[in-house]
Parts: sequence; C-alpha cells; structure tokens
Amino acid sequence: MTEKHGKFFIVMGILILVLSIYIVSKDPIIGGVGVLIGLWNIVMGYRTSKGKTFFPSDDD
Repeated sequence: MTEKHGKFFIVMGILILVLSIYIVSKDPIIGGVGVLIGLWNIVMGYRTSKGKTFFPSDDD
C-alpha cells in the first residue's frame, strides 16, 4: 500500500472514531466496537504511511 492509502485510513479512522464516540451514548456495545475499529484504522494508516505493513507477503 502507498502513502495515499495510509492517509485514507487515518482520515476514515478519525471519522469512525468521532461517530463512535457519539454512538457510545446511545448504545455502549456498538459504540465500543466502533471505537476499536476507528483506532485500528488509525494505527494501520500510520504504519502504512511509514511504509510498514501488518501482513508481509511471502514472496521473498
């Protein structure tokens, strides 16, 4: 993945996180899952923008 993908993941993670914080007040379980997904997207976006991946290929 490229740096553009990393920025996309970061932006989507922030949007999911903000919306999930609002949803926590309505339904804590669904909102909590949304917060975790948002944080995961932010971390994955940061690593992707730095050129690292979570799942390296076995093409070596």
